[in-house]
Amino acid sequence: MKKIYILLGVVLIVGVFVVVSWKKSATDDVVLSNPPAIPAYLIGGLRPEQQQEVDKFKQLIFARIALPKPLTEEEKAVLTSVFNTQRISYQFSEEEEKRIQESLQ
Repeated sequence: MKKIYILLGVVLIVGVFVVVSWKKSATDDVVLSNPPAIPAYLIGGLRPEQQQEVDKFKQLIFARIALPKPLTEEEKAVLTSVFNTQRISYQFSEEEEKRIQESLQ
C-alpha cells in the first residue's frame, strides 16, 4: 500500500512539472511584431475585421508586457509606433497607457 502512495505522489509531481513547463513555454513565445496595418487617420472608424485584428494585437501587447522578460529594442519600436500613431484605434484606457509607458522605460 505504501508503494502505491509513493508511486501516486511521483506521478502527481511529474504531471505538475509537465503542465507548468508547457504553460511557461507557451507564454515565452509571445513576440510583438507586425501590427495590423491600420491607417493613422480614419473617418467613420474601423471595419469589423480591422477591429478584430486590432483587438487581437492589443491582447498580444498586454500578454507580452506581462512576461518578466524585458522587451527587445525591436518590440519597443513596434510598441512605440503603435502607441504614438494608432492610440485612438486601439482605445487604450488610462491604466493600459500607463502599463505601456512603464514597459517602454
